[in-house]
Amino acid sequence: MSGGGGKVGPAGGVSGAAPSPPQAKKVLELSLCEAIALRHKAVGSGHILLAPSRQGLPEPVAAVVVGHGLTYERARRDVGAALDDAA
Repeated sequence: MSGGGGKVGPAGGVSGAAPSPPQAKKVLELSLCEAIALRHKAVGSGHILLAPSRQGLPEPVAAVVVGHGLTYERARRDVGAALDDAA
């Protein structure tokens, strides 16, 4: 969802503007790059979290991460450690 303004729908999901296909594709590509860089065998939610903040895209996830003072480097270290522990 880009640009905010989404509303909670009747099923509890968020309605509103979804990321455009090129933006979604870019996030998935960057997520794969994160997984490969961390030598993980699969792309997980942690990699998807890192992708927008890595690229500096104006995505809601990146805004939340930056808004809480979390740097990309720290997030990458913490996500890598969490995913390594889960493996």
